Amino acid sequence: MEMTDIQIYNKYDRSDDKKEIITILAELNGCSKDKIKNILREYGVVFKEDKNRKPQTLKKHIENKKQEKIKKEIVLTKKEIIEKELKDNGITNENFDLVVPEIIIDTLEKKLDYLLKQINKMTKEAEDIQVFLEKLKN
Repeated sequence: MEMTDIQIYNKYDRSDDKKEIITILAELNGCSKDKIKNILREYGVVFKEDKNRKPQTLKKHIENKKQEKIKKEIVLTKKEIIEKELKDNGITNENFDLVVPEIIIDTLEKKLDYLLKQINKMTKEAEDIQVFLEKLKN
């Protein structure tokens, strides 16, 4: 059985015996206790050996992961669109230099920032609903 990182964190968070649950999670997922601890660290769990680490909240971690994924998808999408347009017009990478004016880059960056803020807002709403649903289920 292999669990997602969030499932591992939730099991750990709900457990009364934190030390024992790490061993159980490692066995269930076929990995080391250190790997489980590293996953939990990403969610802000601080262990005795982590005296100098700054904890990161769960919401901040989830938000950062989603933003990283979205940025990667946007970059890939832009690249795919450009490559398709070039191919459709018979232009190859060898005979074409793509020069994008700064104003276009600035405009796209502003639009991206706006969209990411909207995504963050919606993500927070979705997380609140998810927490509420989990409380209803328990």
